[in-house]
Amino acid sequence: MNFALVGDDPEILPLFSAIAESTTHRLACAALLGGLESQVRQIAPEVRVFPRWDAIVTAGQIDAVLVCGSAEAVLEAARQLAAAGNRLLIAPRSAQGSTWIYELSLIRDEGNAWIAPIFVDRAIPGFQRLRAAIGEGLLGRLLYLRIDREIGVASESAGPVLPTGLVEDALLHDADLLRSLGGDYSRVAATLSGAVADHVAASAVTLAGDALPEATWMLRGTSSPSRFNLVVAGEKGEVSVTASGEPVSWAVRTERVTIADLDGALWSDEGPALLKDIEALLSQRSDAAAWTDLVRAFEVVDAARLSVRRRRAIDLHAETASERNLFKSQMTALGCLTLTLTLVGVLFLLLLMPMLDGRSREQIEAERAGAIVHRREFKPQSAELNDSGVEHLELLASRMGETRFPVLVEQAADEDRALNQKRRDVVVDALKKHGADDAPQRTQLAPIVGQWYPRALRVVRVLVFAPLALFLVLQFFVFLTRPSAR
Repeated sequence: MNFALVGDDPEILPLFSAIAESTTHRLACAALLGGLESQVRQIAPEVRVFPRWDAIVTAGQIDAVLVCGSAEAVLEAARQLAAAGNRLLIAPRSAQGSTWIYELSLIRDEGNAWIAPIFVDRAIPGFQRLRAAIGEGLLGRLLYLRIDREIGVASESAGPVLPTGLVEDALLHDADLLRSLGGDYSRVAATLSGAVADHVAASAVTLAGDALPEATWMLRGTSSPSRFNLVVAGEKGEVSVTASGEPVSWAVRTERVTIADLDGALWSDEGPALLKDIEALLSQRSDAAAWTDLVRAFEVVDAARLSVRRRRAIDLHAETASERNLFKSQMTALGCLTLTLTLVGVLFLLLLMPMLDGRSREQIEAERAGAIVHRREFKPQSAELNDSGVEHLELLASRMGETRFPVLVEQAADEDRALNQKRRDVVVDALKKHGADDAPQRTQLAPIVGQWYPRALRVVRVLVFAPLALFLVLQFFVFLTRPSAR
């Protein structure tokens, strides 16, 4: 496979060396290496190093891009490469931030890219064998898990203290290890000791979940060499894994249980183990670390920060947060609201609006046929038709033979009855003149009321059905703009 490298995190060097030594894989190109460039060229002199990340897109066949580091240029390169459809393998760092992870989640959910994390501990055969032993029930029901980690630092007058970023990096990876062994924890409680500015002397985190063994994580700075200890205790026995010294030496101790092929040798050769795990990731094997595991690990770190600030346990989200999930939730709520308002509006149209209609049946039929002769179609205080009235009656007479409908002459209360009657007679004569012989029987005087009702009815119909129509149109455009899945 051909790999590309983006970033300047030195923790990627063991994997880089394993790729360089492999006969079936090679590092084709790299970008944004920063201070890592000299070491990369020393391990693989033939690698092409680009000053810009976008050169990777046109560098030829690249099977996967390794992303390491937390510089803004590296994070932006990962976003753009993912959006372009490249397969990404992320080396997690707490400084990358959960916001960046959620942005990649959105790109991944849209089907534009294949993205997966690289967790070193998941790749190490020793932890894989321990996880298999737990799954086989060799330890019985798990009682608790505990990680004690000491990180060596230079002695200071205030004692050995650690940068907050270093503490969160250790928690990010150890939280994933505890989740892979104990289960999907849902509650986090954290405390800090000896906090000085952005440094702490010690940190403790407790993970809990329904029907899960409690997991405790403790870290402190020390002037001695770094040390790591994992204890997995079950009803049938206990396993303790310890790493210490420089170079690191691994040791395994078991109590009341025997696990075949579990010894310190399984924790060696980190680089080849990572490369093998990457092969599993790229082949979509089901036991490979899922993208959701990375999101959960970042959620644990975020929850630990919040727990320290609020001084209480924090419940983790039950669903991976992303802009896509938020958009889907908002659209679902909007759709339910629109349907409810439409239903209420239909009931208003069918039940209440007819009660407000004061028009007679004859007026309704005449309005539909355009057969109402209004006062404005006569000259003021006269029974003589004006030009619009004459034109209206000519058109009306031509339709009277096609269907039956009444002809109403608007009767005004403020005008005398004789004038109203004369206007009716003029209308009848005009209709008969144009061939409507039954005009006397179909023409009558009547007060015209409720002229506002048809317009109000149209407005109410628009208000009732327009939101639903707009929502459906929006859904159609969302479907049209949906990116194709790969």
